[in-house]
Amino acid sequence: MPMPQSLTPGLLRSPSAGRAAGAQHGTIPVTARDEADMKETNETESEKHRQAEGALAAGAAEVEITPAPGVHMAGDMCRLRPVERILDPLCARAIVFSNPGDLAAARVCLLSLDLCTVGDDAADDIRARVSERFGFRKEEVMLHLLQNHSAPALGGHLLMTPDCPQITHELWWTYQGDPGYFDYLVPRLLDAVNLALERVEPVSMGCGGMADGRIAFNRRFVMRDGWVQTQARDLTEILHPEGPADPEVGVACFKNRAGEIIAALLHHTAHPVSHFGKPWVTASWPGQWARQMKSILGEGCVPVVLNGCCGNVNRHSPIPAAPAADDEQAGQWLTETSQKVLSQMTWQDVADVGVKSQTISIPYGRIEEVIGPEAVEDARSLVGREPEPRWLNAEHTAVDIEWMFAVVTLDVCRRLAGGAYDYEVQTFRLGDLAIVGLTGEPFVEGQLRVKGEAPAKRTFVAHMCNGWVGYIPTLHAYRAKNYNFRNAAGKPVRRGANLFLLAPDALDRIVTASLGLLEGLCVDA
Repeated sequence: MPMPQSLTPGLLRSPSAGRAAGAQHGTIPVTARDEADMKETNETESEKHRQAEGALAAGAAEVEITPAPGVHMAGDMCRLRPVERILDPLCARAIVFSNPGDLAAARVCLLSLDLCTVGDDAADDIRARVSERFGFRKEEVMLHLLQNHSAPALGGHLLMTPDCPQITHELWWTYQGDPGYFDYLVPRLLDAVNLALERVEPVSMGCGGMADGRIAFNRRFVMRDGWVQTQARDLTEILHPEGPADPEVGVACFKNRAGEIIAALLHHTAHPVSHFGKPWVTASWPGQWARQMKSILGEGCVPVVLNGCCGNVNRHSPIPAAPAADDEQAGQWLTETSQKVLSQMTWQDVADVGVKSQTISIPYGRIEEVIGPEAVEDARSLVGREPEPRWLNAEHTAVDIEWMFAVVTLDVCRRLAGGAYDYEVQTFRLGDLAIVGLTGEPFVEGQLRVKGEAPAKRTFVAHMCNGWVGYIPTLHAYRAKNYNFRNAAGKPVRRGANLFLLAPDALDRIVTASLGLLEGLCVDA
């Protein structure tokens, strides 16, 4: 589709820009009282002008990014999963912030997409295009994917690469998202940023939060035998959840001078996994929350959802307290809680925007320590016997999970041994609100520590930002006896959610870096 001409950031103006410097009075006589009234009026207008130029400015836009039938969906390495049915549309939302009184000062662009994962190369490509076209620095562009498992992915991932000896072109869907969808998506993301920039205007900000325990649950359980199972099913063997969830529903709204809420940041933490496994497209609970909030805040409002560190948090619990809520019900609960937050919200003018980012080098872990040397030898033996894919159907659209993860195990051992990952921690500050963008899928304990120790009044942490490096557990969880299920022989088997690529202390390093950046932002303020 043709691209609209980009809006040069330097052309952004406050509403008062371009006004006449004064009025012509002609021959009408001016009295002393008139002069006093005029002076008071001019002083009032000058004060309004200063407030507009010194206040936070924001603009937001959303565009539809629903994939066409046949596009490969993400979330399952073992099956080609082309779209067959659209339950509801997917969107990309862009929100930009700047200070119109000083356009050369920090500006930020936050993109939130109703998609699954983004590889490092794809994220770098998108951020570079946004930066080049609109004049942002790379650290000012945050690309956040909501990790929606009923949607496509972008780019590749570290569990598998195309140079793996066992992976042929026929298996392209095991290591990357649909390249055709990426080409479709990028122009629409640029459209969204362009529209957001065109809509920038001075705003006041209101921010708050409230706990709601109905939606998010820790999905790792300590079992009676001492092992830790992800998404346990046998209720007779569950001892207790291994860790917490984050119940906070965070809401930040941005209101223009006409009193209209033009945008909202909505923060909660849970895996969007509705209809996982089916070839159906849905925006899951984040999409429902956004749509219901839009109906309350007005059609002109762009609700931007941020999903927190949900590496070990699901939207439902296997322990039945009540029937699991569907997406619409989850969206309704989140909207109800958001309305309570709105009823207590106070508004403030925010005078500046802060940005800090840091790239830290984190060593890769040893896969032998994660899954055990015996499992590595089993993988080597299986692939040695069966170097060709173990297909499950004649169409070659599904491959055996045991064979696939044996290949993954050997490929990870081959590529990552002795290396390190350049992990980006990205932070924004909007007055009393801090936003932290983290790569991959950190466990929620890291998010809770950042929120508890951050100097900002309120902090929203978003995962799946700017790339993917797998699950990032706590040190305790890393060292636990982890498994996904037991095979027919009763042996524990580890799969995706228990394959940790980074060193055991990775989450601690990330939290420390996040808090250091936030301290710096607040000192600058």
